[in-house]
Amino acid sequence: VYAALIVASLYTAYLVVVTGNGTTTQRYAVGLALGVILFARYVAFIALRIYRAVWRYAGARDVVAIVIAVLASEAAAYGFLELFGDMRDLPRSIFAIDALIAGPLIGASRFGERALVAALGSLRRGEQRRTLIVGAGSSGRSMMRELRERPGEQVIGFLDDNPGLRGRRLQGVPVLGSIDEIDDVLGRARPESVLVTIAGASRERLDLVAAACARAGI
Repeated sequence: VYAALIVASLYTAYLVVVTGNGTTTQRYAVGLALGVILFARYVAFIALRIYRAVWRYAGARDVVAIVIAVLASEAAAYGFLELFGDMRDLPRSIFAIDALIAGPLIGASRFGERALVAALGSLRRGEQRRTLIVGAGSSGRSMMRELRERPGEQVIGFLDDNPGLRGRRLQGVPVLGSIDEIDDVLGRARPESVLVTIAGASRERLDLVAAACARAGI
């Protein structure tokens, strides 16, 4: 898959820059460039462990790794060809355009699995269990990401005592109110399960959540 995308990217860059079919020298030079870029990109992907990533759980770090790999391999290929290849008739802008195309193209292919999982999950929304998370901190957001990867789970909102988060949305999920408002939120949102992710929650706050869930039959 990677090889096909790299070939498509460089060939597209060649068509953008070179008018018509180009000269014989240009076609030879771009063929040589393709071989060098394939090798350089393969080495860069191994060095940055892109092949070993689980793309269903991809995030910002994976995007950065792809960008670094593409730019580093492009620069290495360009330097090698300037030193050892015949690049007289090949416009240098091909390398810049190739990098601009290859990055998004490879990223889109690798993030496709995550998008597919999300799309399938949305199709099953009627079968999903509605979950409310108490605590919108790092633990709550981690729990939300984990639940999103599970078939049959839907996070409908957060409860958090931080007034600055009230009415805000965290990765598309709204903060519906504070813990003191849990009875009202349970009545409006109608979750099927409530998860508490506040590690240092006091016994009093936990009892408040538990009592509200008991009253609502959750």
